[in-house]
Amino acid sequence: MVLKESPLQEESQKKKIRSLRSGKAVKTFSTCRKTPDPAVKYCAVVPLSFTLKLGQLLFGFTLLKGLAHANNRNQTIFQKNLSKILPLGWKTKKQLICSIVKRKTKEKFLSESQREYYNKLTTNQITICSGPAGVGKSYIAMKSAVDLLVDPTTPYEKIIIVRPAVEAEEKLGSLPGGVEEKLDPYIFPSYYLLNKIIGKDIREKLKEIEAIEVFALAYMRGMNIDNSILIFEEAQNSTPSQMKLLLTRIGFNSKFFISGDVEQSDKYKNKTHSGLWDAIEKFREDDYVSTFEFKDKNDIVRNPLISKILRKYDNEPDENSN
Repeated sequence: MVLKESPLQEESQKKKIRSLRSGKAVKTFSTCRKTPDPAVKYCAVVPLSFTLKLGQLLFGFTLLKGLAHANNRNQTIFQKNLSKILPLGWKTKKQLICSIVKRKTKEKFLSESQREYYNKLTTNQITICSGPAGVGKSYIAMKSAVDLLVDPTTPYEKIIIVRPAVEAEEKLGSLPGGVEEKLDPYIFPSYYLLNKIIGKDIREKLKEIEAIEVFALAYMRGMNIDNSILIFEEAQNSTPSQMKLLLTRIGFNSKFFISGDVEQSDKYKNKTHSGLWDAIEKFREDDYVSTFEFKDKNDIVRNPLISKILRKYDNEPDENSN
């Protein structure tokens, strides 16, 4: 409310101001400004409660404007600053993963085939691989999965490990515990690789936040795998119907790494009965499912004795023999 005062009305205006100030829970302040005519001035009497509300609105508007400007200018910086003040429970799963694993794995390839296999894994949704023992197919698959998981620009929030529950021609009998405890002996080689790549402590922390999980192939029917990297090893021990079941579980923003050795099946004497062999033959020339084969025994990067052993079992002549 704006009031125009004259010298004759000054006393009455002061009385009005005093009466307003003495009212029930009503506090006011007055702001006056002089006009070119010193005999006339304008005095605004505004309730203090209204002024406080107006200040809150202006502050909120300024804050939102500042946040929007920061978001438009550099969203990444805004998210980093926000993550510092938010409690741990408010972080996204990707932020938690990146805070646990703070750097990518070393860029180390022991053969050109390993590098080629790594590139296939990172650029295709589904990659099916076969190769003899010792070529590093399991290590490269796990390395690429970790690299993709800790990359803040990717949508992957979980590594899922799947292996067929098949022993190497030896029955362990009924194992104690729940499903995960029963699968531990089969999953141990994958955990061993993760320990070598990121360390046991980090692997256990990722498992605590469910960034690493173990699934039983027998219970995957009806599942849909989203925002995850699934690693299926020893695929030569799966049936064609199990392979079909697994491949059709892929959802959005996911990758499937499937590997094995068709020559070392613990379940089939005829390798053509294996789900791995069947899948490689089906998708060999496919555009949307990639296949890769380590065919050269010279790609073996573990103990060179492995190459000689495999040649003996395959009835191949030793390279050093005359």
